[in-house]
Amino acid sequence: MSAILETNSPFADYQRAGWKLCEVPRGSKGPTGAGWNKTPAGEIPLGHNAGLLHSLSGTCALDVDDIDAAMKIIEGTARQMGITVSE
Repeated sequence: MSAILETNSPFADYQRAGWKLCEVPRGSKGPTGAGWNKTPAGEIPLGHNAGLLHSLSGTCALDVDDIDAAMKIIEGTARQMGITVSE
């Protein structure tokens, strides 16, 4: 388990919420270190960015190209699960 980031870190609130982050070095478009997708980052240097490790954070990302079609699918699935979806 990674250490909580310093309170003045721009990423501290995310980590306190339980999100697992990986370091994205300044000037790069993605993580570069070996094992970045398996071990959450501890301290992330100021000026660097962070990525969210979905598999370790219990989150996911959706790339939606047709919002109307996606909402029909999401609403139908939510209804089956007894969840209400609101905009």
